[in-house]
Amino acid sequence: MPARLRNSRAASTWTSIRRRGASVFASAAAVRVNRAIGDAVRGKPDISAAAALPKDLREWAGTVNSALGPFATGKDLENLSALDLGMMAQRDGASMCRQGLGTLMAKLGASLTVALSTPVTRISWSGRDAQLETASGTVTAKAVIVTASTNALLSGKMKFTPELPKRQQDAMNKLSLGSYDHIALELPGNPLGLAKDDVMIEQSNDKRTGMLLANLGGSSLCQVDVAGSFGAELSARGEAEMRAFAIEWLTKLFGADIAGTVKRSRATRWNDVPYVLGAMSAASVGGQPMHRVLMEPLGCMFFAGDAVHETQAGTVGGAWESGERAADAALRRLGVLKSLPSDTPARPPRARTPREAASSSPPEQRGGLNWPSRN
Repeated sequence: MPARLRNSRAASTWTSIRRRGASVFASAAAVRVNRAIGDAVRGKPDISAAAALPKDLREWAGTVNSALGPFATGKDLENLSALDLGMMAQRDGASMCRQGLGTLMAKLGASLTVALSTPVTRISWSGRDAQLETASGTVTAKAVIVTASTNALLSGKMKFTPELPKRQQDAMNKLSLGSYDHIALELPGNPLGLAKDDVMIEQSNDKRTGMLLANLGGSSLCQVDVAGSFGAELSARGEAEMRAFAIEWLTKLFGADIAGTVKRSRATRWNDVPYVLGAMSAASVGGQPMHRVLMEPLGCMFFAGDAVHETQAGTVGGAWESGERAADAALRRLGVLKSLPSDTPARPPRARTPREAASSSPPEQRGGLNWPSRN
């Protein structure tokens, strides 16, 4: 749908993005961007997504860069594969859990035996079994599913004996994590005058910008997201600097009175979480085929996570599907599931909805920007 434009009290132009049927600007321009990305890599070597964009976006250039790059993948467009961006499945608006995504995951896994605060420091693996070393002792397993992020695996916090093959290490480097953080502000009384779950980004050519999610679930909680290279730099300066930027940014766009309405605040800093070290996975130039490399088993080891999906990388949905695929492979290895013929899909295909059928069409046939929703 075309953008709904409004002027803030600071006379800055904004574009409002609805969670359903989202678009950043007029539909015709969105189609042009998708077509340009598709044309740039069709039958040609991969290039950066920034190099694939139309050159005449004028005042919308910065908005497109922010929407397709940092706020979609955690990386600036110049660091993204145009091929991978073009192959991303078009998605519905993000679903949110009022109690938090972590609470939802804990509920889904309530029936499993989970050892918390027990990081694995080394995996000694072979074609027969693996030994997992932890501070609480060593566990031997006939099948292992590794779900740590690509950045965590490359950091050396978890060591492998023998070392991972260069093929897998190169794939992880090509599928490294971007930077994406939330700055949550309590703004009682809706001083921004926005609706429940309104999503807004600034029309700006400056990387020093954010994305606003207002009145989360009808509450007084508002969220300013920062991402890409600017988000990484800001997060590295600490939570106080992140709060200061969020308030400064909102007052610039909604007026100075906003600063006095902010109550409590919190900020995520995923780049500093030791066993994550970033936000979501996104392919750099030449990295699109690397998703399939990480799907390959290594002896008794299988990889899963948001990097291990060809069309839903960087999402909870992609991570979930990759986990199901790895679990099926591990169960077949253990003999719990029968191995399927090579020409038989691991899971029977289901009928596609009209929306899914439309989203599988080439980018130039779609009406909206092909950028993933946040999870």
